Amino acid sequence: MKRKLVTILIGCMTLGLFGCGSGLSDTTKRLTPQQSEDSEQNANHTGNEDQQAEADTTEKKAEDGSTETSFGYRYRYCQFALNLLQQTYEDGKNEMISPLSVLAALTMTENGAKGDTLSQMEQVLSDGTPVGQQGRELSSYMKKLADTENTHLNIANSIWLKDADTLHVEDDFLSENSKLFDAEIYQAPFDEHTLKDINTWVSQKTEKMIPQILDKIEDNSVMYLINAIAFDAKWQSPYEKEDVESGTFTSENGTQQTVDMMYSTEAYYLEDDSTTGFIRPYEDGYSFMALLPKEGISIEDYISHLSAEK
Repeated sequence: MKRKLVTILIGCMTLGLFGCGSGLSDTTKRLTPQQSEDSEQNANHTGNEDQQAEADTTEKKAEDGSTETSFGYRYRYCQFALNLLQQTYEDGKNEMISPLSVLAALTMTENGAKGDTLSQMEQVLSDGTPVGQQGRELSSYMKKLADTENTHLNIANSIWLKDADTLHVEDDFLSENSKLFDAEIYQAPFDEHTLKDINTWVSQKTEKMIPQILDKIEDNSVMYLINAIAFDAKWQSPYEKEDVESGTFTSENGTQQTVDMMYSTEAYYLEDDSTTGFIRPYEDGYSFMALLPKEGISIEDYISHLSAEK
C-alpha cells in the first residue's frame, strides 16, 4: 500500500506557518495555504461553465448516494485499477499495489496540471472526466469509506516542498488538495532530516505497517506527493487454528512447495470461462476477493484481458 511520486510544479505561492508536525524535526515546517478570493475552485480547472455545472451536479449526486453516479464512478475506478495492474505487472514477479493510493496521489498532481498534460491525465485517471469532477468524486468516495469500531481505515495525504528560493508553487494547487483531500503541507530542506521526517510521517499514518517509503532523497527532487493508507479489519467469520493446514502450492511455472493454507467454505463463489474465485466478507461491509485463472491460462494473458465490464 505504498507508493511514491516526485514532481515539479512552477507558479506562485503564499504560505502561512502552521507549526511542526508531531514527531518531526525542527527543520520541517507545516504550512497552510492562503486561499485567494477568486480561488473557490482550482485555478487549473477547465473554464467551461457547462463542465463545471456538470461537476457540481455530480458532486451533489455523489453526496446523496445516487445509484447512477455511484455506479459510474466505481466503474471508472475499477477500470483505472485494472489498467494500473496491467501496466505494472511483470511476468514471473509478485505485484502488490493500492489503486486507491496511486489514484489519490495522481489526482492531487492533476490539480496542478494544465494544457495537454491535464487532458492526458484526465483521460488516464478518469476516462476524460474533468479534473474538478474527478477530484470531488474521489474525495466523496474516500470520505464515505467506513472507519468503525471493528474496521480501522486511515487515509492520509501530504505534500512536501523543498525549502528553496527557486521553487514557487501555485497556492490554489495547495488549497484545492488541502480542501478535497485534507493534504498536510510541509516545507523542508530535503536533507537527511527530511528523509527521516517523511518516513516517520508514513509510519505514523500506517500505524508502523509501512516503516519506510524512501531510501534517499534525490538531488533533483523538489516536491513529494504522498498518500498513505492503513486498513485493518476483522473477518466476519474468523479463521480458527484448525482451519490452517499444510498444503502443496503450485506456481505458474510448475514449481511446488509446501505452505500453510487457510481452509473455509464460502457463500460467494465466482466462475466464468477463464476464472474461478470467491468473495470473503470482512465486518462492516468490506470484502476480500480472490481470482485464479483456470488451468491453461497464463497469469499474464489473464491480467491482460481483465476489464471493468467483466
